[in-house]
Amino acid sequence: LLMEQDTARAVQLVDGFLASEGIPDEAAFEGAHLQAASFYLNAGQGERGREWLEEHDRIVGNGAPFPFVPAVRASTGAMLRFDEGDQRGAIEWAQRTVREEPDNPDRRYGLAYFHDRAGAADSAVVQYEAYLETEPALRMQNEYFTTPRVLERLGQLHEALGNRERARELHLRFAELWRNADPPLQPRVERARARGYRQACRRSDPWIGRNRRVFPRRRG
Repeated sequence: LLMEQDTARAVQLVDGFLASEGIPDEAAFEGAHLQAASFYLNAGQGERGREWLEEHDRIVGNGAPFPFVPAVRASTGAMLRFDEGDQRGAIEWAQRTVREEPDNPDRRYGLAYFHDRAGAADSAVVQYEAYLETEPALRMQNEYFTTPRVLERLGQLHEALGNRERARELHLRFAELWRNADPPLQPRVERARARGYRQACRRSDPWIGRNRRVFPRRRG
């Protein structure tokens, strides 16, 4: 539902699940509470995100979670810092993780995400492009969620910056990647495909691009 951009319904469903099922304490050592925190932060529910992050810390304490959990805890904490107004602190943390693991697509995406939310389009473009340049094998688990988001958003940013050829390529790559997506996602696919073709038209005939409204659409 988040992919469908139906945030309200997604929050409603997750709220209902957590109210009826809950998350057992032992699942914190596998990062379950961090997943809940990340979900709420991505959905714009900062207070709920903080509650789940604090619950994770209370349970895990000085325990021994799965090896990947500390990195997830750090990234979720950075999301909370950004949400609460410490944009610089979150970006500096993300920059440090990129320096430590420059070939890690998740680190590149995290930094791009913070730059994008902060309105730094040029910096976001650099990091989104770096994400796409990482080894495809390292991005395999991201092919349904993160990579489509990168292609779609990067295409929009390049279009806004006037980089038509790159925008066209990215819009069409996104449409191809999601060509078999679920029906609720197909309008986004069609919009991206139309934007890609529109960029191609502007490139091949600048007059059409500037004056496309001269010829009104026929109705009926």
